[in-house]
Amino acid sequence: MDRNIEGFGFGVVRDAIHRDLVITLLTVVLPGQETSACIPALLGIVEDSSVVNLIRERSTQPKKVEERIKSAKAKSDSLVKSREVGTLRTVRNKLIAHIVYDSVAHGAKYGDERKVLEQAIPIFEDIALAIKGRDFGLKAKPNQWRRHAEAFWTHVASPR
Repeated sequence: MDRNIEGFGFGVVRDAIHRDLVITLLTVVLPGQETSACIPALLGIVEDSSVVNLIRERSTQPKKVEERIKSAKAKSDSLVKSREVGTLRTVRNKLIAHIVYDSVAHGAKYGDERKVLEQAIPIFEDIALAIKGRDFGLKAKPNQWRRHAEAFWTHVASPR
């Protein structure tokens, strides 16, 4: 796609999607305002003792509810402190939200976004297991998404 108008358009779309991905991942993973839809806010709700009791009453595995919530909390705390979240936070703060014109040493690496997403999935699985007693099969989704992406790019990038 180099040296043609499609290549320029591809770069613009790729960069826009990347910026949106970084912002969305960090919005979900990091603590936000009280009304933010984020993992820490969700954990704050499910850790409340009255909510734990309600979940336990409705769960198919009531003895595992608190264990799953604690597991999700530990994984979330670890994710928030991870190198990947830290570097993506710097990218968001310095290069996306507030454009810094100086050189920014953010430390982000190719694939950091995927690592954050892969670390977030088990948190949601733990919460789903606590609430419903079953998982949502999120661990199997990447293969399905990969097949869809390959079909999309084969169609988009196919020679005319």
